[in-house]
Amino acid sequence: MNLWDRLLLPKTLSQEAWQWDGTAFRRRTWGEGIAEARHAAAGLYKRGVRQGDVVAAVLTNGPDALPAAGGAWMLGTRVASLPIIARGMDVAQYTAQLRRLRSL
Repeated sequence: MNLWDRLLLPKTLSQEAWQWDGTAFRRRTWGEGIAEARHAAAGLYKRGVRQGDVVAAVLTNGPDALPAAGGAWMLGTRVASLPIIARGMDVAQYTAQLRRLRSL
């Protein structure tokens, strides 16, 4: 049995975890996380992303990171995790850094 099969077992879907939402911890189930990942996968598909594509993402510790990465993986894509903005870096520098990475 692979990871996704285990995550979709009824006993797993009902298990709870705590997630930081930026201001407080909130309780949620794995089932809610899987549903959010499916929603993200559908959104990527709607925007033309297909199996085998590379999806670039800036993954933080925020509540959207797991659904975004999970949705991309569910769709069969590869996730390229880009660096977050460095402390003290302005937006123009950060954008220039991301553009340089795109050209690699």
